[in-house]
Amino acid sequence: MIKHKLVKNCMSHEVVTINSKTRLLEAMMLLMEHEIRRLPVINDDKLIGIVTYGDFRDARPSSLKMAEKWANDFFDMGMPVERIMSRDPVSVRPDDTIEQVARLMRQHKISGVPVVDDQKKVVGIITESDLFDLIIDEW
Repeated sequence: MIKHKLVKNCMSHEVVTINSKTRLLEAMMLLMEHEIRRLPVINDDKLIGIVTYGDFRDARPSSLKMAEKWANDFFDMGMPVERIMSRDPVSVRPDDTIEQVARLMRQHKISGVPVVDDQKKVVGIITESDLFDLIIDEW
């Protein structure tokens, strides 16, 4: 049964991570290069945050008139991701079940979560795409 499968058997094991001082431009380039939508942020091998494509989208100004002022005053692609990242992100453990993860993602309205060990070290990531793949495989 799908809901009893464990995260460690369904997650992506290779995770692109950054640290809190990584510049926004570099983080955006990593998202595009790897065709991913989220980057766990780690310091001292521990998960401290996450930056997503949506964080970049939400940080942009909503009107063209504000764009020049905003670009000059606020959004500097050289600034560190810690300025826009979500701190203390939702995460799961490798031995959590797919049902637990799906409920957590639905509850928090998120599409992916880092998988961490007992020391908060990122060991994987599980996304809605992984859940969809699991459902398709079961069919």
